Amino acid sequence: MKELLIIWDEMNLPVVESTLQKIIENIDDVEVVGFNTWIVNMEMNKIIEIHHEGEIMIGIHKRE
Repeated sequence: MKELLIIWDEMNLPVVESTLQKIIENIDDVEVVGFNTWIVNMEMNKIIEIHHEGEIMIGIHKRE
């Protein structure tokens, strides 16, 4: 399974690498770390943003 990067909005927090399965299993712990959370898949050019008000957005970067 592809590794994903977890990034929080606090610049002093480390970027954590994990699998989608582990992130889903521990989503409450992932979300509580920061105000906003981004889950990034560099290989597939996809990003998931978990906004502090509960909104979840998915972005796809199309390479040309």
